[in-house]
Amino acid sequence: MGSSSREVYSLVLIEGFLLTIMSIVLSIILLYLVSFIMNLHLSNSLGFTIMIIIPKIKEIVILFAMGLAVSFLSSFMPIINISKKSPLDYVHSL
Repeated sequence: MGSSSREVYSLVLIEGFLLTIMSIVLSIILLYLVSFIMNLHLSNSLGFTIMIIIPKIKEIVILFAMGLAVSFLSSFMPIINISKKSPLDYVHSL
């Protein structure tokens, strides 16, 4: 209550981006973990050391950019709907 639509817009957008950053960090950790396990499995299967799957900075940048784009697009429509209604409308709907 007492927040302008611009403040509500900012809060929801920042929350979406923070969740996105956390999920991107987790995704990068999982990317390296899974690629290490797959390379280890392939090396054991073939009988010699081989590194087929090596994540590069390009993949991480693409992952980060796609995550931010999806976060912005998925937050945009709810933000528009939330910012159009007054806080009293939400209180009355409870």
